[in-house]
Amino acid sequence: MKSTQAYHNPEFLREVWGLYGVGVAVLVLRSLVRLRTVGLRKFQGDDYIIIFVLFCYTADAVASTLAYQYGTNVDYTPQQLAAFDHEQISNIVFGSKMELFAWYTYTALVWSLKACMLFFYNRLTFGLDVQPYIKTLAVACGVTYLATLLTVTLGCLPIQRNWQISPTPPIRCTLKPQNFYVCTILNVITDAAMLCIPLPILWHLRVPLRRKLALAAMLCSGVFVITAALVRIIMTLSAHPSVLNVNRWGVRETIAGIIAINIPILRPLFRKDFWTGDLPDPDGAPTSHHRNLSDKPSKLTKSQDSPDSFEMIEGAGSISHLTGMKSVPSTTVRRDDHSDLDDDDTASDDFIIQRPDRRSRNEHADDGADLEKGRKDGVRIETTYAVRPTSALAVAGRPDGTPSPHGSDGTMRSGGGWDDRWQHRSFGNSVKIGHDDGMGNHR
Repeated sequence: MKSTQAYHNPEFLREVWGLYGVGVAVLVLRSLVRLRTVGLRKFQGDDYIIIFVLFCYTADAVASTLAYQYGTNVDYTPQQLAAFDHEQISNIVFGSKMELFAWYTYTALVWSLKACMLFFYNRLTFGLDVQPYIKTLAVACGVTYLATLLTVTLGCLPIQRNWQISPTPPIRCTLKPQNFYVCTILNVITDAAMLCIPLPILWHLRVPLRRKLALAAMLCSGVFVITAALVRIIMTLSAHPSVLNVNRWGVRETIAGIIAINIPILRPLFRKDFWTGDLPDPDGAPTSHHRNLSDKPSKLTKSQDSPDSFEMIEGAGSISHLTGMKSVPSTTVRRDDHSDLDDDDTASDDFIIQRPDRRSRNEHADDGADLEKGRKDGVRIETTYAVRPTSALAVAGRPDGTPSPHGSDGTMRSGGGWDDRWQHRSFGNSVKIGHDDGMGNHR
């Protein structure tokens, strides 16, 4: 049987599968970074969508290879097709079907990457006013994907004409220029809209220009995706129509998108604590310099309402590199002081406390000694904590770097003397100290 492969270009297959290997390495490495920084139980939506991205990426590479090997109806003139036998025509029909399938995998891959980026921005801006905009943009991305899906499906009807050989189908069923126009326009519009999320944050950063440019390159990766999409449509439609040209620029665009969108997630690889293991506990347990000093273990839990975002912060809780403020690591703490018999003493207060950045082991030893001394004097201290991390950007915007009296939902924190602590900038935890009267009553 004679081959129906229209082009014999070994460089094409080497490029397709070489770039595929790079893309798979980036996706796998990204998942490993997330697994190490937050743990499997703290995976977010993008960590699961990335599995679907890998499936689409693999299917797209396979479909592009088969279309190249079998040939398509865009590669031959009517005179050349008339000279083929029935078996060769069947091969070209199969290759044309693979090319149509590649359009479905390509659009699913591109819009899945958009979903991953939106999940990342949602973590990064948790608690900020931009959250409703992200949700609206997510709906817009869903609508635009539906539009591309309908264009690919309904652009050539009946659908059999996409792989028709004779009579020669129109150009909308072979090269499919309508797919390029619709996908590129909607792709560029949605990527440009996503750029509006990090740009206001970057504009107000008070960091050195070099540092700001580095953050802009990571957070504004949509610029590279837009550039790749525009280059693809220009180079494809301006050249001689061929499946080789269509798919070559297609795989180049997808690898650019995969790398650009995952750069912020891979940032922890360049931090020393990622390799030394000195990372925040993904299960929410306190680090060695924040352990409870009492003999009874404290209850420290992370709120599920606050997604973990370790990609853009230097160590747990630091926001100095994103806000330009003095580093003010903060944690939302709920304090519950319980007595054995008095139910009125069980009220709790929510407030932001400023955690010390550095504290020596000797200071902890002194604290432990003071606590032991308190037990000998008959003083009982019982404190229960529930720790909930705030977003890395939730406190951004306050020029003096102090924590805000507002919660992540915008409401004022109240109770337990919060107003007085806020006015005097006296933050911290307070406990009631009483004496046991020997009758089981705590006073």
